Amino acid sequence: MIATLTDPGITSAIADLADLDPVLVPPPRNLHIVSGQEIAGFLPPLQPIVGAAGSHGAHLRADPALTLADPDDRTRQVTRCLCEIAADAGLTGMEHLI
Repeated sequence: MIATLTDPGITSAIADLADLDPVLVPPPRNLHIVSGQEIAGFLPPLQPIVGAAGSHGAHLRADPALTLADPDDRTRQVTRCLCEIAADAGLTGMEHLI
């Protein structure tokens, strides 16, 4: 999703709609993920906590030090987002059990 939203063809089309220079179209800084099933169900390394309600999504912010149009920075950001999603999914399940 991030690669698509930072693609020059997409940002040019958005800029054209708003009658702006493509340089003025900012990259996405927030990502909201919502799933019908628990996150642990589709991120293979995660294991559901028996008897706990798991997380169904996450609200994430991009690191402002990273340039999302750069493939290496985008990879770092996605890795950080997946770590945050996994941590949140586990925390939500543990809180429910407590």
